[in-house]
Order: sequence, then C-alpha cells, then structure tokens
Amino acid sequence: MDEQKKRNLRVTKWLGAVPVIGVCSLCGREIKVPLTALNKVREAQQSLELQFDRHKCEQIEGRASL
Repeated sequence: MDEQKKRNLRVTKWLGAVPVIGVCSLCGREIKVPLTALNKVREAQQSLELQFDRHKCEQIEGRASL
C-alpha cells in the first residue's frame, strides 16, 4: 500500500527525554501519550507507536493524496 510508505510518526512535543505528542506525517492526526505512560520513556514510545500503527489516515483538505 503506497500510503503506508509515506506516513511517518513525528514527535512534536517532549517532556525531558519522554515523547509526549506525535503527529502522523500523512494525515496530520495528533497522537498523545496517556498520563499513565509518562513515567517511563519506553512505555511512552511504545504507546505512541501502537496508537500510530492502529490509526487509519483520514482525508484532510489540502493533505489528501491522489
């Protein structure tokens, strides 16, 4: 699937070394780490990655690929 190759998770906010918020590079969806996962860097990373892998990109005006 071509869309899968283009989308990436980009961390946009950090709390020290802990990733807090990420964004899908294809659809712009914001992904947030739950407060319960902020204690450990690895838990926060895994949470972001899991949420990113599970999300479905939705067409957003101006970002839709043809």
